[in-house]
Amino acid sequence: MPYLPLMPCVCVFGTVPCSVPETSHGRYTFNGVQVPERATIGHAEVVEFSCSHGYNVLGNPTLRCWYGEWTVTGARPECQPGESLHASHS
Repeated sequence: MPYLPLMPCVCVFGTVPCSVPETSHGRYTFNGVQVPERATIGHAEVVEFSCSHGYNVLGNPTLRCWYGEWTVTGARPECQPGESLHASHS
């Protein structure tokens, strides 16, 4: 049987970016600059989440892009109406 060398690995070790999610009453910033929904953020980069005036962040406001998926410690952030909005709609 003749010797056949192993085929070289044609591996792609690229990283997959994350797409900034759509969110109601919230926004994401990267390095202090607001980023639009569906913008892409690179692997291992961190974005900060904040809410529009009158809303409070519920959950962890820091998200990290990890191989195309957002990771967060604890609950993923969302915006919840603040007390002033509850009072004005009562």
